[in-house]
Amino acid sequence: AGVAGVAGAIGVGVLRPEAVLAESFDERVSRFGLPPQSKAPGGFTPTLELYGRGQGDRQRLLVRFNRPSLWVLVKPSVDVNGEDGTLSAGDYQKGDNAALYVTGAPPSGTASLSDKAFVQQILSEAISQKSANIYENFKVKKIYPGVNEAGHEYMLADFQYDLLTGAGFVVNRVGVGSITNVGKGTQAMVAATTQTRYKKNEADLREVANSFRVYDGSASALANLYDY
Repeated sequence: AGVAGVAGAIGVGVLRPEAVLAESFDERVSRFGLPPQSKAPGGFTPTLELYGRGQGDRQRLLVRFNRPSLWVLVKPSVDVNGEDGTLSAGDYQKGDNAALYVTGAPPSGTASLSDKAFVQQILSEAISQKSANIYENFKVKKIYPGVNEAGHEYMLADFQYDLLTGAGFVVNRVGVGSITNVGKGTQAMVAATTQTRYKKNEADLREVANSFRVYDGSASALANLYDY
């Protein structure tokens, strides 16, 4: 979804990091001109982060989702060479995590967000964006519509796969993904855990996926959201 009035909202000047940290989540949402969001459920932390802060060719986006409050948030690293990595969060020692995936390839031809082959392609790319992740038997079990916000559709999907660890173990993993097309790309949030933990954590993974939103806008405007 486009960021309504984002340029005007930040035209008052660049906020220093300490000012950004002092803002409440609702204040940041309002200042960026984003649609209001219902309050995060108990035990969750609302998250609003910028993706594409480097000088490279990454699509600049504002990404929003709720994450379990005990999950550690990891942001992309930025240096003189640009931005590297992605936005993710998780309880990594237990195997619970979610990660953003952005690709510059929107659906074309007959492919769409409801096309199973396309959804499988995007989600399989999302879980394998770390080169150390080797997987097999990836399967999309179910695809169903999520929200439609400002004309942008979000499609949800349940999936499973086997993760091959460096130690030679096979870990069965189960997850929920959300996919959308904003601007010139396709974006996905994939939340997954081990099969043995899925029953306990299914509601958490679904909240992450259901609350996922993406907003684009003027690249020059978004570049000035943070002064770091």
